[in-house]
Order: sequence, then C-alpha cells, then structure tokens
Amino acid sequence: MRTLVSVFVVMMTGLATAGASDDWPIYHGDSGLRGVSTVSLSESLGVRWRCRLSAPVASPPVVCGERIFVAVEKGGLLAVDLEGKRVWSVSLGKPANPATESQESFSTPPLCLAGMVFVGTDQGVLYAFDAGSGAVRWKQKIGEDLLGSPNWMTAKDGAATNVLVMSRNDGVLKCLALGDGRLIWASESVSRCDTPPSVGPGVAVFGACDSAIHILSLATGKSIGAIMLGDRGPMAGGTAVDGHQAFIGTRDGSVVCADSSGSRIVWSSRCASNEVFTTPAVTSNRVVVGASDGRVYCLDRKTGNTMWSAKVEGTPSSPLVAGDKVVVSSEGTLFLLSLATGKPIWSNKAADSLTSPAITGAGVIVGTDDGFLILFGVRG
Repeated sequence: MRTLVSVFVVMMTGLATAGASDDWPIYHGDSGLRGVSTVSLSESLGVRWRCRLSAPVASPPVVCGERIFVAVEKGGLLAVDLEGKRVWSVSLGKPANPATESQESFSTPPLCLAGMVFVGTDQGVLYAFDAGSGAVRWKQKIGEDLLGSPNWMTAKDGAATNVLVMSRNDGVLKCLALGDGRLIWASESVSRCDTPPSVGPGVAVFGACDSAIHILSLATGKSIGAIMLGDRGPMAGGTAVDGHQAFIGTRDGSVVCADSSGSRIVWSSRCASNEVFTTPAVTSNRVVVGASDGRVYCLDRKTGNTMWSAKVEGTPSSPLVAGDKVVVSSEGTLFLLSLATGKPIWSNKAADSLTSPAITGAGVIVGTDDGFLILFGVRG
C-alpha cells in the first residue's frame, strides 16, 4: 500500500499577470495532438526565469490558465505559476515494503482539464489531482504500466466529458468518467502500445507495435478499422489528427497520412534514414516531424513530398509550430527554425537534455534533466 504525501503547498494568491497564458493543456497541445500554437514568437528568445524543481523533469510540461504542471522523477508533480514560483507539489509515497515493492513514479505527461490534473504511473495507475491544491480527487488502476499522455473526448457542445488513457503493455484503451474515474468502456487488446491516443471526429486513433494504425469509436471503444503498415514497422510516436486525416511516423523513417473515415492510406513518404518516433506537427499545408537521424523534416501535407530538412544537434523531440516558426528541442538545445525554409533562426543550449516544449503566450517552456523548469520569452 502506498500513500500520497503532500510536500509543499502555497495558497493560490497573487496570480501571475506577466504575459498572456494561452492554454497548452496536453502534450502536443490539443486532443488531436496537432502540435500547433497561435502564439507568434519573436526571432530571439531570452530566459525569463528558471525554477528549480525537486528532481529531473520526467515529461513535457502542460499549461492551464496561469499554472504550469510538470512531473518529475521519483514520483513528484508540481504546479508552478507564470512567474516561475512553485505553487504546490505532491509526491508519491515510498512503498510500504521496499524490499519487495519498487518506487512508483509518474511516467506520462500530465493532462490539465476541468480543474484537474491527470497523470499516469509506471505501475499502471491514473491519478486525478485537484489543479488548485494538488489533492487527489480519484485514482484508477489501468494496466501494468502507462506511458502515453492521457487525453479527453468532448461532447457536441464542446465540453469535456471523459478521459482516455492507454494501457501500455496490452494496448487496451480505456474511457473513464471525468469526475470520478468510473470505467465507461475498455477496448479490446491489440498489442503493446507506447503511444497516446489522439482524438478526431467521433474516433480515437493510435499506432501500435503491431505495425497498425487503430481507429476506435469514441462512443463504444469498438474497432472501426485497422490500417496495416507492414514493413514500415511499429510506431512509437503519437498520431496527429486533424479532421479525418491522421499523421504518424514509423520505424523505417516513413511518415504516413491516413484517412480515419475510410481506414485507408492517403500517402506514405519515406523521408528519413532512421526511425520517426516523434509526434508530427500538422498545419493546413505542412507536416513537421523529427527523426532519429538528427534531422527535422517538413512535408507537404497534400502529397507527402519533402519541402525541406534541417540538421539539429542530437535527436530531436516532437516539434511544434508557432506561427511561422518551428519550435523543437534536441538533446539539451532549444531551436527555432523557419517554417517556410527550415533555416535556423535561434538556439539556446540550456542543459544536457530537454523535454519537448510547451508554448503559451508567455513564451516557450521546457523541463531539464538537471531539475529545472525554464521559460524562454521575448528577449528584453
């Protein structure tokens, strides 16, 4: 038996007012994981603040209102305001029997939704915390372990209704009631799935280790179709969904565009010389991915043809698009690239390793392997 121990709580007074705070409530920005922000970034960013956390940052941060939520190693979850001040933190307690039980740690990026923060652990438990205080609202056992970000589905009026979370070891997607974690439905097992579910019109979409893109009904969790990719191999990055089109990278360096309404491949482009295990950023006419060959690729959304590629230091994380710029971290460096040409605009070596970024009106937020949260804003 484990207990959740409160480590640090500050009353939520004196809310931050520096800069706009466009929400980035989930890894890659929205329920479709499209990775696109309306924020316009300057061509030179500066460090606005560095907030020391309790441990190395384990996953990309998210932003709701004027709060940033970030999970760190050894089972910590923190809320930080837009001035870089810690608001509260909680920690998963040590196991009751350390000789036979391992330390539970948060293993998914957080999801901030409806006044709660959802985050999963390496022991298969999804926690729902109160976003204001860090108190546990509920928790639910999902599977053996969790890795991909939780997501949400919405009703026709746009209100969030249920939480979606993927059981990693068996590829079972579960739909839980937002308020209490009650199980609504569970899909059939497909195979190991390292990726988060994405949400499109009436469907959840994800790639799995069986080399298939799976399309499920949001109403029932039942399979609508599976698009087999064959030799292109397993998928370990998220699927970006925009309308009825789904975009995902594969082990052989391909990017695939699929039609989720017809369960068919629209195009497949082998752009990279190594695996593409990042989540694509998808605009109205471009698809941007990072590959393990150390390059960022921009493809024409209609045809899949490569428009440009840019070499970055190390292996790039999942890229984002903000206005006319691509934002991507690679190893410990944050880059801005031109969306039109891929030309480097700006970079900053901030640590040995950075998380994928989050983008808000205040700037670009990343976590570091040496235990800092950093806001890069307009250089003053």
